[in-house]
Amino acid sequence: IAALEGDHDGAGAALARLRELTGGFTPPAGACNTFRALYDGLAHLESEMHLHVHLENSVLFPRAVARASELAIRGIRGIR
Repeated sequence: IAALEGDHDGAGAALARLRELTGGFTPPAGACNTFRALYDGLAHLESEMHLHVHLENSVLFPRAVARASELAIRGIRGIR
């Protein structure tokens, strides 16, 4: 889980850099539709990635840790 959280940090940093380089995903004046679609896609990617990271960090990972602890306790006690 620590490694996955590290991956999340790296992805967040990369997306933050993209946001910085694109001026907040704001296409320059006179940008063509393809360029605008690219920036819209990057904004959507960022939004989806934030949701993905939130769900894993706030829901999946805590459940996995709790389940692993439960299984470890059962293993120590010999409970099935």
